[in-house]
Amino acid sequence: MIRSVGLFFLLLVGCKNTVEILAPYKSYIVVYGILNPKDSVQTIRLAWAYQTQGDAIVYGKENDLSVYNAQVMLIRDDSQTIVLYPDTLQKEPGSFYPTQVVYRTKERIYAGRTYTLIVRAIDPKDGTLVEVTGQCQVPSTPYIIQPDTVEALGGNLQSHPRIPFEKDYIVGFTAYRQRSGEPKAPGVAFELRIYFAYYAKDNNNNIVARDTLVYKTRFPFSGEEVVCRYDKCYRIPEKSFIQYLKSQFINPQWRYYYDDSNDGKDVRLEITAMDSELYKFLLVNVPVTTDITDVKPTYSNLTIRRVYNDGREEQEKGIGIFGAINTHFRYILLSACSQYLAGLSTASAPPDPSCQ
Repeated sequence: MIRSVGLFFLLLVGCKNTVEILAPYKSYIVVYGILNPKDSVQTIRLAWAYQTQGDAIVYGKENDLSVYNAQVMLIRDDSQTIVLYPDTLQKEPGSFYPTQVVYRTKERIYAGRTYTLIVRAIDPKDGTLVEVTGQCQVPSTPYIIQPDTVEALGGNLQSHPRIPFEKDYIVGFTAYRQRSGEPKAPGVAFELRIYFAYYAKDNNNNIVARDTLVYKTRFPFSGEEVVCRYDKCYRIPEKSFIQYLKSQFINPQWRYYYDDSNDGKDVRLEITAMDSELYKFLLVNVPVTTDITDVKPTYSNLTIRRVYNDGREEQEKGIGIFGAINTHFRYILLSACSQYLAGLSTASAPPDPSCQ
C-alpha cells in the first residue's frame, strides 16, 4: 500500500486541489519521498506539476516532467548533510513519459532521527527559483512476536511456523524494538503484508509462471482494534488469505507450488510502521469513502517557496509528501489445510478431515 502511492496520484491531487487550471502560471514541484532505514538506497521523486487545457494524460505521456539540475539534500537533526544525486529511472510502458530523473543516496538512514528535506531548482519556463522543504521522523523498527522465528518439530529439527489461515489468526507485535542509543519513535499506524512467491507447472511438468503475490490490509491500522495479549495486534480474518490466493490461481491447466520446506523463504509476513506525516497524507488523500460527492481536503507536510527574477518571494503549501516507514518481517509457511483450501499442490500430508 505505502510503497505503491504513485506520482500520478500526486499530480492528480495537485492539479485538482492545489493548482487552479485557468489561473496564472506558477511553478510547482511535486515531491514524493518515503525514507526507509531497511532500504540500501533512498529515492526522492520529483516532477514539475503542469497546467494544460488539453488531455492531462496525453500531456503527461508526451512531456518529460523531470526536474533536472536540482539540489536535493537531507539534513539530519545532528546537522549532518546528505546530498542526493540524479539517476534516470526507466518506466514501464503506460500513461507517462518513459523516463524520469529521480534523486538517490546510499547513505544510511537511522530510525528515530528527524530529517529535513530541501529541494532547490530553477523552473526552465520562467527562471523562477523554487525551493521545497519538508520534515519527518523515521519510526522505530516494529517487532513481530507472533508468529515467532521458528517452531520446534522435535529433536533438533526446526521449521518456520506453519500458520493455519483457515482460522482467524492474530499477529502480535510491539510498536518499537528499543536499540542502544536509538531515539524512541514508535510508528503511529501500521500495515500488514504477506508476500507469497510461487511457481506454476503445466501438464507436461514445465514451469510456466513465476510471480510474487501481495496480500495486504486495505488501510493502515493502529494495532488497538483487536484485544490481545501483545502490545499491538492485527487479526487476519478466517480464510481471507486463502481466498486471496485462490482468486489468483485461476488457470485450471496449471498446478501451483511454493517452497514448503522447513526453511523455505517463499512466504514473508511483514509489519510496516509509518510516521505521522505519511499516515495523515494517506488518511486525507487516499479515497476510502464511497461518497463521490464528498470534496476532501488535501494534506502535505511540504512548503514551497518561490523567488522570482524581480526579487519577489512567496510561500504556500507544497504538493506531495515527505515521510518515513520502518519494517520487520518473519518467514512463515502455510498449514496443510491452508494449502489444500488454496488449491496448492505442495501439501506435505493430506489435510485433516475437519479441513473445510
